[in-house]
Amino acid sequence: MEHTREWFFELNGGTKGAVFYKGFKIYNDGESYRIVDIRYNDFYQEVSEQNMSTLIEHGIVAGASLIMYNRDLHRERLLENRIVQLQEQKDDIRQTKDDGKNEKRIKILTDKILDYVDLMFLYSHRARQYEERNGLY
Repeated sequence: MEHTREWFFELNGGTKGAVFYKGFKIYNDGESYRIVDIRYNDFYQEVSEQNMSTLIEHGIVAGASLIMYNRDLHRERLLENRIVQLQEQKDDIRQTKDDGKNEKRIKILTDKILDYVDLMFLYSHRARQYEERNGLY
């Protein structure tokens, strides 16, 4: 694909090897330039049609940033919902008869909530940075 070759040269000036950029890997497999998605796990996956069309429309730099922004917004919403669920679990535990383990259960849930709040702030901060850079306030 011609776009992939252009992106490869745009990001590394055409030197040999592979380019890693915001969760994508671009490399020359000997015959052509390929791009794979490495954001989700240790296995490289083909870039989805939706993400590929975003990359083609906006270019590798702006497109990868936009994909990352949308993913951060999605993660922020998921974490917010999960925090609400955990808080409800804590409230339910407080209303049940204490079998001697409620304090430990509440501590575990509180620790999870704090971890999720930290992650939510990370994703929220990155999303706000993208919005400020791109005038989306």
